[in-house]
Amino acid sequence: MEYRGTKFWLHRLCDALHPPPHMFGSISHLALSTIPEAKKPDDYLKHTAAAYLSMRTPPIYICRGGSSILPELLAAMSGTYTWSLTAGFVFVEQHVIMRKLPINVGVLCDLVDFLCSSVIFCGHHPDMALLHDVTVPRSWLLCFIEYDLPYLNPRMQTNAYHLLLMCTEDLLEQLYGGKGSEYLLYGTSRNFSNVPAVVRHVFIARINILIVHLVGYNIRNDLIQNKIRKLLLSLRPEGCMLPSLYSRYVDAAGDSWDELAKAIRCSLQHDYGRDDSTSPQEQGSGKGLYLARSSSGCLRGFDGYSRAARPHSDTDLTRSESPEQIAAAILIQRVYRKVLHHRRGISKIGTASLHARIHASCTKEVSQLGDNPGIYLRLSLGPLPHVLVCLETVRIDTLSERKRTKKRLKKCSPNEIGALDDLLMQINKANRAAVNLQKQLSPSSVFHERCDDRQLKLVEEVNDLVSSLPFNTSSDLSNDLHLAIKGIVAEHPQAHT
Repeated sequence: MEYRGTKFWLHRLCDALHPPPHMFGSISHLALSTIPEAKKPDDYLKHTAAAYLSMRTPPIYICRGGSSILPELLAAMSGTYTWSLTAGFVFVEQHVIMRKLPINVGVLCDLVDFLCSSVIFCGHHPDMALLHDVTVPRSWLLCFIEYDLPYLNPRMQTNAYHLLLMCTEDLLEQLYGGKGSEYLLYGTSRNFSNVPAVVRHVFIARINILIVHLVGYNIRNDLIQNKIRKLLLSLRPEGCMLPSLYSRYVDAAGDSWDELAKAIRCSLQHDYGRDDSTSPQEQGSGKGLYLARSSSGCLRGFDGYSRAARPHSDTDLTRSESPEQIAAAILIQRVYRKVLHHRRGISKIGTASLHARIHASCTKEVSQLGDNPGIYLRLSLGPLPHVLVCLETVRIDTLSERKRTKKRLKKCSPNEIGALDDLLMQINKANRAAVNLQKQLSPSSVFHERCDDRQLKLVEEVNDLVSSLPFNTSSDLSNDLHLAIKGIVAEHPQAHT
């Protein structure tokens, strides 16, 4: 349970730093300097990660020649070497796709995002001069300026992107059919072999459009562009209708690369639902880097070059959405709601669900405490829910024990009848006491209208009840009892003025 809880909260942290909806921002908007409490959890995460990694034995298949691949991955992410991008593409091809290294599919997309965006920016920008003549999503631009530009090696080798195209066909086949995709993890307890088809289509569209196609679009190479067209056409099964998320790209690829390039430009200009893209240029103009809506703080990495950039003229963007765009938006919304519902369900399992439900009922009834509840408000929202959790647990457990004891009475020997009768009487007495205390202490009870904190000392009776139970409760109540007694029964020192 502790491992599953840690895994759940780590996924929540990852979603908070990299939110799926584009309107929530991205990691480039995070400013830890504005969060006073940021240093403490940051240090905790570093120590936790180091302790966890030291306990794990790396699988044999991630080692090559007796050495770990971790230094190569870190070098690829740092970008400080001329061969950093080559190491990154080799890692994706050799270890992730060919050797099926278990990895979260979202993390894999982020890694390929970084590698492909670095190829585009560094290939058009070898001497770290002003970027121009590229077309990219706005999030790529912001991350590159804020995080990558100060550290990337100016002589970075960018000619290894063909390695990604060589293995992309296998990856798309696994994403499309699910066969052999068990190593692609999704969520906290699933992999891509058992996810709905709509989820597969979302990631196929991301890998195809926002990664592979943009590389071919910005790098003018006929061989690369022909390979990308073949990859797209391989997604057209006979007799099946293509998903609206990427059907227009497959149809355009069937005509020519020019038609596919138009579809890519159109997606970046008008499809705001997929990514927080940059403002478009006028149709028919050459490719360009879209800088509109970029904050001045994100452009400080360009130093004096920012003055040379001229904003493009605004165009009329009032275009009605096509049926394919509407269908894609509905699909994304449906998938996101399912993920959100699943996430909320995981966070409320067992006693966590009981705590959340009781605390919500206490919060709802706070209005009946009057205009000046004083310290009673803190008690009713702090220790009181712990008391009610104990009582509800005792009530449910007594019902279960009573049912179990009655079954034993039907099959017991004559010598055991007396002991079981006494046990049944104790269980019934405990059940009546729990129900009675619940009625007095429930959030909707008139008992709370008097706002007398001394009457809350009925918690002592709850403590006596739990300690006198003739059986063990289904969950440990010691922590809840401790918090309730400490907050209500224990005498607090008076503040001196």
